[in-house]
Amino acid sequence: MSQNQHVEQKSDINISIEIKNEIVNEMSGRLENLKEDLLDEIEDGKEKAQVSKEIGKVEQALAEIGAVSTPEEARTKTGASTRIKKFVEKLKDSTTTLGKVIGALEDGMGYAQDLAALYNKIAPWAGMPSVP
Repeated sequence: MSQNQHVEQKSDINISIEIKNEIVNEMSGRLENLKEDLLDEIEDGKEKAQVSKEIGKVEQALAEIGAVSTPEEARTKTGASTRIKKFVEKLKDSTTTLGKVIGALEDGMGYAQDLAALYNKIAPWAGMPSVP
C-alpha cells in the first residue's frame, strides 16, 4: 500500500468516526429528552422504574458504540447494537410498555421516528441491521 493510499484510508476512517460520533451524540441527546418526557408521563412507580432502567441500558449501549473507533470494532459490540435496535423497535410497537407510553406522549411517534432514523444512519457503519 502506498503512503497516499494509507493516508486516504486513514482519512476515510476518521471521517466515518466523526460522523458516527455526531450521530451517537445526537441520538444520546434525543434519548435523554425522551427519557425525561416519558418519566414525566408515567404515573405508575413500577412502570417508571422499568422504563428508566431500560433507557439506562440503551444509554450504556450507545456509549459502547460511541467508544469504538472502527467499524470492525463496532461489529464486536453485538450486545450493544442489538439492545439499541430492540429499543427502537419497541418504541414503534404499541403492545410494549415503551410503545404504549410513546403513544400517549405528545409527539411520541416523532421521538420514535427520529431515533429510528438516527439508528438507521449508524447501523451500516456498525454492521447492524436497519429498522423500518
